[in-house]
Amino acid sequence: MIGYGQLVRQNKDFRYLWFAQILSNLGDWFNLIASVALVAQLTQSGLAVGGLFVARQLGPFAGSLFSGVLADRYNRKKSCSYRN
Repeated sequence: MIGYGQLVRQNKDFRYLWFAQILSNLGDWFNLIASVALVAQLTQSGLAVGGLFVARQLGPFAGSLFSGVLADRYNRKKSCSYRN
């Protein structure tokens, strides 16, 4: 079994994808910190900061309710653009 370190060292495409994901996660984290700091500074309310967290999670929550149903109804065999 190949370890992650060896995989990152040997596979250039995976290494690029892995580093890109790390940078994306750092950007998301800094965005969250900046948003919380801004809302806290402007409103000085813990309720507003809590509302920010709820608002940030409503999109993924609402999307996941419908995407699972759509994914189950989607026939991947018929929509495949290549044949084996």
